Amino acid sequence: MSKKTEKRYDLKTNYFEFLKETAVLVDPYVNKFIRDNFKLFPELNNMLIDRYRFGKSQLRPALVRLSFDLAGGKDWKKMVLPVQH
Repeated sequence: MSKKTEKRYDLKTNYFEFLKETAVLVDPYVNKFIRDNFKLFPELNNMLIDRYRFGKSQLRPALVRLSFDLAGGKDWKKMVLPVQH
């Protein structure tokens, strides 16, 4: 494997690890948020839960994390960790 290919592989691996680690913390927060805020619309609630694809390596949890940071949030883990206890 060439150095360029190896660097690209490492970058890709780190990226997916970042997505997975973020999803572990963000997914329960988003799941609870959807369930709590769409109680009046059970069909929409279920549709959002189904489409979110919890537990998968994907960009959505990372977007939640990055959006919180961009909006001036400090320590995004404090936002999501209380949900898990």
